Order: sequence, then structure tokens, then C-alpha cells
Amino acid sequence: MVQLVVGIFELKAGNTAGGNTFLYFSAFFMLVGGSEQLFKFYMAHNQILLDSRIDGWAWLCLSISLLLCTPAYFKSPFFLCLVIVILDVALPILALMDLGILSHQISYIFQAGYSW
Repeated sequence: MVQLVVGIFELKAGNTAGGNTFLYFSAFFMLVGGSEQLFKFYMAHNQILLDSRIDGWAWLCLSISLLLCTPAYFKSPFFLCLVIVILDVALPILALMDLGILSHQISYIFQAGYSW
């Protein structure tokens, strides 16, 4: 919901790159995330095994979309550009872990900041 509101404010402010990106993210997470949770609930309720690699394909779509939108943020404030570049690295790693291509042991690198 927050991304939807931010996307609308960005479009009203004349920032079409930010507005469209935030609206895309909100639609993606609302539609895909909600559908995925309903599907997982249905599968678990009916005791059907689910291959969780399907999450990786969703993250891969989001990663590709974000990579394509990244150049639009090079004129943004430094902090926002830095966040986008960090997401450009983190999302493909998450996608590859969910697809089973990378080991989940690599996630300990990302959790190191939360261990203390």
C-alpha cells in the first residue's frame, strides 16, 4: 500500500521514472505476492507438495525489471541511487537462491548484519 501511495505522489511531482517504478512494484507485490500466498495456502491445506522454486521466477522477473529501470535513477539523489544499485545486486542473488542455483548458505552473508 505504501508503494502505491508513493508512486502516485511521485507521478504528481513529475517524477515519471520513480512513479512508474513504485507503481510497478506495488502491482507486482500485490498481485504476485497475494496470488502466491493464496496458492501456497491452498496447496498446504490440501497436503499437496509445492516446489518452492516458483518464488525464484517471481524474483527473477522483478530483478530484470529493476535492472532495466536502474539508469533512470542515476540522476536521482545519491542515497536513492545507492539503494537501487544495492537492490540490483541483492534481488538476483535472492532469485538464484530461490531457484536453487545458489546455495542458501550464501544468505548468511546477508544475515551477518542482523546477528548482533
